[in-house]
Amino acid sequence: VANFDNHRDTTEGNHRQALISFLFVYYFLCCVYGVIDGYQLLWLEYLGASQLFIGFAIYELYLSELPFYWMAQDLVSYLGIRGVLTLSICAYTIRLAGLAVLPSSIFVLLFMPLQALCFT
Repeated sequence: VANFDNHRDTTEGNHRQALISFLFVYYFLCCVYGVIDGYQLLWLEYLGASQLFIGFAIYELYLSELPFYWMAQDLVSYLGIRGVLTLSICAYTIRLAGLAVLPSSIFVLLFMPLQALCFT
């Protein structure tokens, strides 16, 4: 009779480790999103952007996400979950760094579409 108790413990340990990793990445992404979400609007206001321009930038932000929602399943199939999370973290990093060095508020329009990669 085969003893599967050790296999079950290993599988449960792997699931626990995967859950802890997922929760850590999720917590990290939520913290980064909170920083970016608040930071970008304050930074645009500091750079002298009008309320109309800020509204347009937010419109572009959410409009750029729509195509990625349709392609999300294909992206996960191609890159895997870890690949998608890595892509998301890289996009967040580039976006935050880009927002930090903006010389003018108009350049924010270059970094807004990266939001789409952050939520795939």
